Amino acid sequence: MAAAIEAGFAKKFLDADYNFLPAQDSSFEESSIDDAYLYLTTNNFFLGYASQSLLLEGTRDTFPKEVDVDVDEDILSLGYYLGSNLFKLSQRSTSKLSQSFDCYTFQTLTLGSCDEADLSITSNSPLYDELNGDLIKIEGETSGYALEYIIPEVSSSLFWFADSLELAVIYDEYNYDWLTPLEAIKSNFLLNLNFDGITLGEALQNEFARLPQRDQWETILFRVRSKKDLFFSNFSGLHSEIDLNYITYQGYEEYNSVPSSNIKLKLGFFVRSSNVELMLFGEYFENNLLGYHPIVLNQRTESRLSKAFGQLGLSFRFILFN
Repeated sequence: MAAAIEAGFAKKFLDADYNFLPAQDSSFEESSIDDAYLYLTTNNFFLGYASQSLLLEGTRDTFPKEVDVDVDEDILSLGYYLGSNLFKLSQRSTSKLSQSFDCYTFQTLTLGSCDEADLSITSNSPLYDELNGDLIKIEGETSGYALEYIIPEVSSSLFWFADSLELAVIYDEYNYDWLTPLEAIKSNFLLNLNFDGITLGEALQNEFARLPQRDQWETILFRVRSKKDLFFSNFSGLHSEIDLNYITYQGYEEYNSVPSSNIKLKLGFFVRSSNVELMLFGEYFENNLLGYHPIVLNQRTESRLSKAFGQLGLSFRFILFN
């Protein structure tokens, strides 16, 4: 097999004003995903590096009012070609998600150090020095592995719906932690304070259950992806992808419920030569980004994961042969 270098970049985005795409909840403002990769193939071996930057921005009516997510994921891959088919093993990891809030609304009760707080909560204990005066800090990161088998040319009996197939098993570990002096409240007087029919103790207990669990949990995702090109000419056409995903959870404590599957549909218009491609595309997800960026899964986000998600994108790639 001749040596080759392939590189590419994709920009994906969604704005709350795009009413032709699935509607998000009222707090959503915009999202963007930047994908980049570099692949090297030589002597039947494959070496690849890919990165993904995820930015989600939202503003809520209650605290925390700004709930932005900014996380990077790195993927390093090593593979071997069996004929034209590729067997690939990848290691995945995200940067640390870190969110700090000066106030937090527990049902109808707002606690913290902001001007709108119903009750000011502070602590001078050195255990909470890293909060720097904030009420709560949440951190999380994921890591895992993917095993993929890529068939670039399927049998002629499957040509009507697929030119190529990809089979994958993806394992991810989730590690979250959070810190707040609210956990140190032991006074029955304070815990029994009543605010609009709910005690402080009840409000804290209910909301603590919605924070990401501190015990590690894992997911195993099984994915089948088909790809199909329909040419208008020698240089242009439509590209389509269908992803079928099934997810199992190990050690995850559901707050309500989380989907066990997801479907992704991609449709794009491309202009392509022998070594360069430019594509404008759209993507639709049945259950948000579940299974496509691990950091979106935790107890706080469960209510969003069963909602559809769509985004537009522009990609560029080129292939250089020795």
